[in-house]
Amino acid sequence: MSASLKVLAKGPCFSSGLFKHKILRLVSPTVVARSASYWDHDWQPGPYPRTKEERDRAAKRYGLLPEDYEPFPDDGNAPGDYPNLPAYSAHHRDLFANYEHRQLTRHYGEPMHINAELYRLGFVDPNNADYWHWRMPYWKQLLLLITAVASVFGLLSIGNRYRYFPPVMAKQFPYDKKGQKHYLFEPADE
Repeated sequence: MSASLKVLAKGPCFSSGLFKHKILRLVSPTVVARSASYWDHDWQPGPYPRTKEERDRAAKRYGLLPEDYEPFPDDGNAPGDYPNLPAYSAHHRDLFANYEHRQLTRHYGEPMHINAELYRLGFVDPNNADYWHWRMPYWKQLLLLITAVASVFGLLSIGNRYRYFPPVMAKQFPYDKKGQKHYLFEPADE
């Protein structure tokens, strides 16, 4: 052991393991993994595929077979090479399967629909044919909404007309009114 290491070994850091850490840091390199975190540009779709090779490359990027890959129509608003996946809700997936992400009912690396945040559990179900949730036509729903809003507005306007306030008098001080007699709690003179 060299003289400098002997000096370090005598200090309080040797017993705490800090000395071993300093030695290991000198001998072994620090390794950083690139895949430890993602950048925004890692998730952005690429340019719209024009050729067969670009389509095959985009299908491989999203984990799809080339015959299953279908990009959005190029109408000027297409999200690049992102696949046009069918809309399905998490309600139509096996709820008892072992998913990597349980709340979203999806596996790691699985391509998601572009509006996947709408199709989570408890949200919109695009495959549900039952759109009449209250079993009444839209004009009755509109009438119910207008009635509720008018009732709240009416109650608030009546409440503003007849306001309630606690009956409190102003605090009295001896110097407020001159000549006013204030009584003390002392025994009366006999």
